[in-house]
Amino acid sequence: MNTCKASKQLGCQCLSCHHNADTNIWSNKWDGTETFSLSASATKATKLANIVHKRLVKATGLQNRGAKHANYQVLRDTSMPAILTEGGFMDSTIDIKYMRNSAWLASQGYAIADGIAEYLGLKVIPSHWLVTRIQRSITNQMHLKDCIVLLKNVANTIALNSMSLNVFKRLK
Repeated sequence: MNTCKASKQLGCQCLSCHHNADTNIWSNKWDGTETFSLSASATKATKLANIVHKRLVKATGLQNRGAKHANYQVLRDTSMPAILTEGGFMDSTIDIKYMRNSAWLASQGYAIADGIAEYLGLKVIPSHWLVTRIQRSITNQMHLKDCIVLLKNVANTIALNSMSLNVFKRLK
């Protein structure tokens, strides 16, 4: 089943996460991150792309190649807002240094998830705060009830993050 069909069946926003390549020859002539939506008009997808892209650029520290528009199938063949992210170039001697770091890759997933949460109007909880709270809870042996309340409070963020992080795990 392709991404477009799966998204239609689930009735959700369509997010396709990628890492770019230019010529498949190592070079320092290209680098950076970009995010695509289908149309230049003021659509939901364009708004989503702009929000996610802003967070992606901040999280990665890579060159900002912009929020752009393209006629890609994954953007065109959906009935819901759809975006495609490019989180750096795999054949860039600049970007690949970052892409080999799993924490940096995870930050892309968190940035994308936080952008989606912002777009949906959900409260965005900084990822570093979540990790600190969970570690502190485990260290201090909080009561089970307190841990459950904490996990319920962060469930939306974790669900969004896991969707993005699954993509990045394949690169390891």
